[in-house]
Amino acid sequence: MLFSFFQPVQKAPQQQATQTRQHNYVLQAGHLIGQEVRVNRGGPDSVEGVLIAIPGDFLVILSDNVIVYVNGAHVKSITEGIKKGGKSDGKSGGRSGGRHRSFISAPNFQTLLARLRHKHIQINRGGPEKLDGFLAEVGPDNALLIVDRELVRIPVFHIKNVSLSGKNQNKNKDNNKDNNKDNNKDNNKDNKNKSGNKSGDNKSNKSGGNKTGGRSGGKNRTGGTQGRGGRNRNKGSGRR
Repeated sequence: MLFSFFQPVQKAPQQQATQTRQHNYVLQAGHLIGQEVRVNRGGPDSVEGVLIAIPGDFLVILSDNVIVYVNGAHVKSITEGIKKGGKSDGKSGGRSGGRHRSFISAPNFQTLLARLRHKHIQINRGGPEKLDGFLAEVGPDNALLIVDRELVRIPVFHIKNVSLSGKNQNKNKDNNKDNNKDNNKDNNKDNKNKSGNKSGDNKSNKSGGNKTGGRSGGKNRTGGTQGRGGRNRNKGSGRR
């Protein structure tokens, strides 16, 4: 196991109390589901978009067509009534949950990371702590990310938000292209075989028809000449 040498992090009672308060604060935002919100006021920690769900101690936000999972432990504020462009008009964005894409549901942020294992993910939206790589393993308190052939170990508590990386979509596109190429090759082979069989049948039919026709025609011709010869002989014999 990659995390067998990691010592479990002992959380201070004050830290645990803070996480509990923030978890309760996140759960209280359930009435904002389906509305445009901004999590945190600004900077790289700010995430703006439609609040889709609150499955546990994290938020699921659709931001610029990307599903972002925000760790509730890092939610400092939630602003509602957000317009495009970042201005607030104090009006509700309306319920629009029916048009959202599917997301990964989990009872807590730790389990969410475990379900993102072996996928390309982006940790944090911006700033120096932004990372984009392959999530190799998830331990009780740490995550192992492969970034440009480097192993980066990150404490789960310091992950502010996470989303699937665009590399997953690129891989899916490449796989689809390969599958389409293989299917097209197979179809072309089948079409060639079919056309070859058709041409072979046509050739055999034509050649067979010509041969039989020629033979039968030859017989008729010979028969005709014989008949004429017989008539001429009969005529000759009658004159004598």
